[in-house]
Amino acid sequence: SQRTLLDNLRANLIAIEMLLEEEETQICGIVIIGDFRGFGFAQAKAMQPMVFRNYANVLLNFFPVRIKGIHVIEQPKIFTLVFAIVSQFMKEKLRKRVFLHGSNIAGLHKHIDKSILPNDFGGGNSPTDVKEWLRFVMNGEEDYQHLWM
Repeated sequence: SQRTLLDNLRANLIAIEMLLEEEETQICGIVIIGDFRGFGFAQAKAMQPMVFRNYANVLLNFFPVRIKGIHVIEQPKIFTLVFAIVSQFMKEKLRKRVFLHGSNIAGLHKHIDKSILPNDFGGGNSPTDVKEWLRFVMNGEEDYQHLWM
């Protein structure tokens, strides 16, 4: 079945909620990598600034998480435009931690050591299994319904 942008944003928030159960995450914070490879016109049409503003509001104001960096790769031009709008609502400290790398994977490596990245991000680990990750997150969805009700 085709996943929507909202499904992906929801899965991200569930994953962060799951990560926050780990003491190491609470202490060290998280780094987010947004990978837009394969992002097509249908997904671009769903990119409404208010959706991202609401997502950012939940992530930044309702989660007790330290965001150490947000790295976006292979973003389409429309994402860059939407981000320009959304970033106006972000605190300057976080805005300085957001990096739009486009197709410059080497730019990502300046911030995140290749040794901890999967090989689909130019690292030395096995590739990201998105289906397995989504299965894991969605299996935990019942425990996190309070985020959506």
